[in-house]
Amino acid sequence: MNPLLSEHLLTEGGVILDLPSNVVSLDAVALTRALGYRDASPPAGMSELISSTAEEIFNLCEFRAGYRLFELEALEADGIRIGGQYFRTGPIISRQLEGAEQAAVMVCTIGAAPEARSAQMIKEKEPVLGFIADTAASVLAEQAAETVHQHLALKLAAEGLGVTNRFSPGYCGWDVQEQHKLFRLLPEAFCCVRLQGSAFMQPRKSISAIIGIGKGLQRADYACAACADAQCTYRKKKPTS
Repeated sequence: MNPLLSEHLLTEGGVILDLPSNVVSLDAVALTRALGYRDASPPAGMSELISSTAEEIFNLCEFRAGYRLFELEALEADGIRIGGQYFRTGPIISRQLEGAEQAAVMVCTIGAAPEARSAQMIKEKEPVLGFIADTAASVLAEQAAETVHQHLALKLAAEGLGVTNRFSPGYCGWDVQEQHKLFRLLPEAFCCVRLQGSAFMQPRKSISAIIGIGKGLQRADYACAACADAQCTYRKKKPTS
């Protein structure tokens, strides 16, 4: 688990984290799996191409992250209420938040440059490079979110509290349009991330999520057996200690 990150309190609410590139690592196994190499390693030439492209994308990242804590006002079978907002998360998420007393709303991003570089590769008729670059950017965004998650787990463990998995709008039956309500709980342009009318974030390689907090809570396997989304980022992911 990564060490605690430096925190900066905002007067308008929320915490900004220092997220230097040396605390975020590119998971090479996750990247090759995301590229479709699930049961075998890429050929030598392709492996080198993946490695060099991923390194280029990593060097373009501008990691930013932050969170805000809320009391859990209500937990129902179909959703939760925090910050005066009711989120219809669906039963898969609400069940996994049982026992939570608080919730963290977190946001992280790798910035706009990786996505722009991927688009440039495709425009220059290098679709394979563009696909690798785009996939590497997605994996790095997920690794940034994991780094924030680990920071919260470590910080709250010192207070005798545990954390649940993280859950994002658009997954586990939670309507992505509820992203608008989630961002109402955060300062404007939090972590330099803005929400579009479509409920997608800009920069695109950004992640928002809620994490339950409470005594005795811990991360667990995601309830993939109850989920119909075969493309989910967390499907069959193992818990992180």
